[in-house]
Amino acid sequence: MLILIVDDNSTELAITDMLLKERLPGVQTLHATNGCEMLNLLDSSSASIGKLPDLILVELYLPNFDGWQAVQNLRDRPTFKELPVAFYSRTKNPKNYLLASRLNTPLFMKGDRLIDHAKSINNLVNWYSGLVTVGDLDNK
Repeated sequence: MLILIVDDNSTELAITDMLLKERLPGVQTLHATNGCEMLNLLDSSSASIGKLPDLILVELYLPNFDGWQAVQNLRDRPTFKELPVAFYSRTKNPKNYLLASRLNTPLFMKGDRLIDHAKSINNLVNWYSGLVTVGDLDNK
C-alpha cells in the first residue's frame, strides 16, 4: 500500500508517517509539503512508475496552494478523480467540515496529544478499509 502525505509541518508529517507505519506494517509513504508539490508528484509518479498512491492524506491549510485547492484540482483531472483522499487537520472549524463535504472528502482531526493523533489515524484506516475489501488492503 502506498500513501501520499501532504503537510507543510515537518513534525506533523513525521508523526503521521510513523503512526501510519505502526498501524499498517509494510505501508510505503510519499511526502509533499504543499498542493502544487502534491500534484507534481502525482504527475511524475503516474508517468514514471505507472503507480499512483492508494490514499492521499492532505492537511487543509498549506502554503501557496492549500489543501482545498489541491483536492479540487485533483477532482478535476480524469487520471486522479477516483483516488481516495482524506483531509487531516488540527484546525477545528465547522466551516472545514462543510467544505470537506462539498468535495465529498472526509475530514479527520489530528488532535492535540499523540494519543488523539493515533486515534485519528486508526479512524482514517478504518474509513479507508471500508472503501476496499480486506483482501485488497492486505495485498497493497
